[in-house]
Amino acid sequence: MFRSLHMKLVLILLLLITSLMTIVGAFMMTSITSFYIDEFYQQIEKVFGDSNPSNGAFVNSLRREAAQEDFYAAVERGELSGAALEAYLGKLFQAHLRNPVDCVVLGCTHYPFVRDTIQKMLGDKVAIFDGGGGTARETHRRLAECGLLSPFRARGRVTIENSSESPEITDLCSMLLKI
Repeated sequence: MFRSLHMKLVLILLLLITSLMTIVGAFMMTSITSFYIDEFYQQIEKVFGDSNPSNGAFVNSLRREAAQEDFYAAVERGELSGAALEAYLGKLFQAHLRNPVDCVVLGCTHYPFVRDTIQKMLGDKVAIFDGGGGTARETHRRLAECGLLSPFRARGRVTIENSSESPEITDLCSMLLKI
């Protein structure tokens, strides 16, 4: 099929270019990802680092704990309280239990599910902020601006669809969303 030398050289060159693009792309993805993660933590430090000396330590502890997958897996299994969660959060908040903070911002999709445990550990005087309400209000505002709000006054209903067709996952979603 590919008998000419010219055609064989073109195919070899295409394979080399494709391989090189794959390798360079993999290195670039790693670099770009770490750049944005570092940028995120620098912005968090600028916002929270100056007001309280323990906040800088908190940002560093967030950075260390971000790779901790046990917490996320536990929340996704529906384990929203208990000794293991308190041990994990205790380690995360260790510096702030000694040097109290005024507020905590829940900046991850999983933390709102364990808000009660966080409040219990940090105490009632610590304000906890969750961006979910603001996101919902902004979504409502934008839908209204585009004329996409439902004209019906009756409450809607939520239907959970899951590609795994697992009743356990559907039940967990219902429990986490309290529906």
